[in-house]
Amino acid sequence: MAADSKSRQAQPTGRQETMGRYAITAGIVFLELAFKASTTGGFWPSIPVILLFSLCVGQLLWLLSTLAPSPAAHRATKLTILVLLGVLFSVEYFVYRQFKMYYDPTTVLAGASDVASQFGGTVGQLVFSPDGLFHIALFMLPAATYGLLGLAGGLDPAL
Repeated sequence: MAADSKSRQAQPTGRQETMGRYAITAGIVFLELAFKASTTGGFWPSIPVILLFSLCVGQLLWLLSTLAPSPAAHRATKLTILVLLGVLFSVEYFVYRQFKMYYDPTTVLAGASDVASQFGGTVGQLVFSPDGLFHIALFMLPAATYGLLGLAGGLDPAL
């Protein structure tokens, strides 16, 4: 009887399944909207594109996370994906702030050593300014929220 009650507790609720499945998608939507608001603003023409892109990429990344061998690894994979996305959006935000242009990740990585050696002080001022720290926290919010909800039992680790 006790084993039966434990197995029922391990089954996720419908809410947990939905939150677990769409956590990455919701995180990408949030990151895209926060990035758009922080850089150029003017949401309307791009909202449908942002939503469709976020839905597609979020579901692909969720499928990637389901390849993990255990329930704990599922959650750790999703948390890692959200942290990496937060870092990517933070870097892109600072690149936009510095150069007022969007660059693809390949160009950013190729120029990273030059920026670090020639513009290190400027980049440090951007990152450690109150606005820079706010945006780092903003772009890490989806990962922090997912991690805290997982610790509180609000998400099923297997999803």
